[in-house]
Amino acid sequence: MATRLTLRQRAFLEKALDLYRGTQRPIHYSTLAKKLGVGRTTAYMMLRLLEEKGYVASEYASQEEHPGPGRRQVVFYPTAKADTVFEQLA
Repeated sequence: MATRLTLRQRAFLEKALDLYRGTQRPIHYSTLAKKLGVGRTTAYMMLRLLEEKGYVASEYASQEEHPGPGRRQVVFYPTAKADTVFEQLA
């Protein structure tokens, strides 16, 4: 599978990296959607695509991080591969 990034994928990944670095915590796709001015579904699907390519990983947030009723939220964080790509571009 090709791991090259389109300009749009790169923009999503760059914003995800910025958000992660700012908080040092995995991010929810709705946060990324707000920052980029796109729909939540668009952000979620893009993060899943980036996950398939190895640039981000997902996990379920702990109950301490997101208390309350309902399902635990899926959050994303960049992988070392994402850091490497942006270090090379800088």
